[in-house]
Amino acid sequence: MKNSAWAHSLIDQLIQQGVTRFCIAPGSRSTPLAMAAARHTKANLTVHFDERSLGFFALGCAMASGAPAALIVTSGTAVGNLLPAVMEAAHSNIPLLLLTADRPSELRDCGANQATDQIKIFQNFVAWQTDLPCPDAALSENFVRSQAAYAVAHSMQGGPVQINCQFREPLFERETSFPEGLPQPFFLPELTPSTELLAYAEELLSKTKRGLIVIGRLAKNRTDEILNLAKRLGWPVFADLLSQARCQRTPEQILHFDYAIRSEAAPAPDSILYFGGRFTSKELPVWMQKTGAAVLHIDSGKERIDPLHTRPVRIQADPSLFCLSLKGASSTESSWLKEWQRIDDLLQDSIDATFKEEHPFTEPDLMRQLSCRLPENASVFLANSMPIRNAERFLFPKAVKTFYANRGLSGIDGQIATAAGIATTLKTPMAAILGDLSCLHDLTSLALLKDLEAPFLLLVSNNFGGGIFSELPLATHCEPEHFEKIFAASHTMRFEEAAKMFGIPYKAATHLEGLFPDKGPLLFEIFTSRKENACFQKQILGECSLNLSSCQVGGR
Repeated sequence: MKNSAWAHSLIDQLIQQGVTRFCIAPGSRSTPLAMAAARHTKANLTVHFDERSLGFFALGCAMASGAPAALIVTSGTAVGNLLPAVMEAAHSNIPLLLLTADRPSELRDCGANQATDQIKIFQNFVAWQTDLPCPDAALSENFVRSQAAYAVAHSMQGGPVQINCQFREPLFERETSFPEGLPQPFFLPELTPSTELLAYAEELLSKTKRGLIVIGRLAKNRTDEILNLAKRLGWPVFADLLSQARCQRTPEQILHFDYAIRSEAAPAPDSILYFGGRFTSKELPVWMQKTGAAVLHIDSGKERIDPLHTRPVRIQADPSLFCLSLKGASSTESSWLKEWQRIDDLLQDSIDATFKEEHPFTEPDLMRQLSCRLPENASVFLANSMPIRNAERFLFPKAVKTFYANRGLSGIDGQIATAAGIATTLKTPMAAILGDLSCLHDLTSLALLKDLEAPFLLLVSNNFGGGIFSELPLATHCEPEHFEKIFAASHTMRFEEAAKMFGIPYKAATHLEGLFPDKGPLLFEIFTSRKENACFQKQILGECSLNLSSCQVGGR
């Protein structure tokens, strides 16, 4: 079997298993794979010169679609450049297929150009990995197809997979026509809770007088049954931004829980139903531990999410199926929910009053104004550090489809590329909100925005350094000159010329105006002060704490 036929069998089988997005970085050794994808009638191609950015772009595509996106790269450092995206995908359970081209075995460990050890290069960050031999007449086409199908099965159950592909020269062959196979979809198993587990959960609920539901990160559109359960029980809900619950507001949701739990006045629950993954809020897990409440954690993933080692009772099940199966769940005393709703109203009044006071435009103002200016059918991508934290506290849009973020490892790299991948997949309006350091870190990914047709707002809040460090204790204890140089990494750069270089329309302002583009990308740069951002955050926190402490709203 020749390289072209071998590569076609691999690519075609991936497509028949539901993989249609192929992200290609130019290279020589990967020629058979790139040409097989280019010649296939059902393959959607994205070509980009930077493998690191391309990895995050594929991550965004997979994040938005739920199906694996495939990456095709040549050998050597091209493979190594995928590691940051692979790490993020592994910790977020995002399906990626890494098709890494390689030299044949006789060119390994002998000083051949661009040859390095690519076998198990991603170690524990992949769900499965294999080293395919060079095309061989002794190996059937079904061998290649079986490996491809097996790779998709592993990836769909959570995380990236590497298929390392050896090729001998000649790498390019003129055959262009190969038969395409029939679709062979892979169906994920339903994680239904057992009768025994449900009996345990229902007994816990029957003894609970003051229950609480907390929702961590969930895949999009999976909160309906959880919110219905909260309504049936009459329990307050603390929902993380990435739970998607904010996209369908309900009376049980306590919007400002992140401020409430910082106060000793916050009433403690007896039991907590915890759905999904990690929280953006650092305070919430600590508060949950302090309450001493019994915690039941329900998630479809197999990972342990217990950084404080509180050892909650863990049920691996689909959250929706779990909620639907709780037949005996009934409402508890209504005063408990009303107490939390009153706290939320008090905090809302405190926040509103603080914003009305005269102050410079800050990043909290940016999020608050965005709540009124985002199109109803838009999705929002939030970069790490301050954007997602500010959004958690202040971004409450009336109607947004989905919130996205790279919270697997919470890095600041690949943010533009990930948002571009999501936008390419959704083909609907999108806003990506970044800080200046995240934007600087991923400038080459601006090239991925140019061909977007749907409105895409890249909103960069430039405070000329790392704003999150101003929120930490070191900001007050570290010598100012060391703080600015080592932690804040202060700079004087702006993004107008970068936008011009990549052919992207640009606006700059100190407040929001003419925000969303009618079509295609817009880089909107807004300027704030790190010091004023931090001071305003502290002012809001102080007002909220003062108001809660002065009111009789419950107790520990």
